[in-house]
Amino acid sequence: MSRTRARLLPNDVAGDLIRQAARKAVEKEARPPAFRPLLPMEVKIEFTRSDHCDDAAGKHGVERIDARTARKISNETLDFWF
Repeated sequence: MSRTRARLLPNDVAGDLIRQAARKAVEKEARPPAFRPLLPMEVKIEFTRSDHCDDAAGKHGVERIDARTARKISNETLDFWF
């Protein structure tokens, strides 16, 4: 064994282990509460290229901060799919 090698399980064994782990995770009684972000929410993105920021800055409600940074503030979480 080394950091670039691995032992593989047969597909049926691996599938069974995955199904058991998934079943155990779903059957847990204590579930965390759903994520509900505080609104209004601000999303600021620093792009690696200014032309990507150009594209984002052309979207409704997006403010350009500098050559590679854009931000948007909204009360609707679905507004951030820009």
